[in-house]
Amino acid sequence: MSRTADIDLTFEYPATVAGVLSVLAGHGWGPVEPLGVSYMLEGDDDWDWTSVEPEQAADVVAMLDSDEVREQAVAIALYHPQAATGGHLLLRRDRTTAGFSPVVDRRKVPGVPEMTDMVWYVQNLVYPLLEGGLLGYELRDMAD
Repeated sequence: MSRTADIDLTFEYPATVAGVLSVLAGHGWGPVEPLGVSYMLEGDDDWDWTSVEPEQAADVVAMLDSDEVREQAVAIALYHPQAATGGHLLLRRDRTTAGFSPVVDRRKVPGVPEMTDMVWYVQNLVYPLLEGGLLGYELRDMAD
């Protein structure tokens, strides 16, 4: 049996990758994860993750926020190096709704390793986003 953990986010106004990263940077998060900088653009048929060198982070963020992809959903990996954990942030087409999946070295509940430590993600990711216009969130950690 596998599990899926997600956090749905709703913003007051359209969010940008740069704006989210700006808020989260002060709380230890950034776009550089163990594979470099990983991102994804909504394609015609499917999604493909691309990884580039950390030096290209600013270019990736600018591209994900550019007018050319404004009609597409975009995603970027976020990582908290001090906590050695991260995940994928997906900004949907409307940019007022987003999702975060803690899939990069997911934090587990001590004593119950199949469960995700969602409290940690709320404290360290969701609460800081209140500074960036977050209106609400919904958590899920479900067996598939």
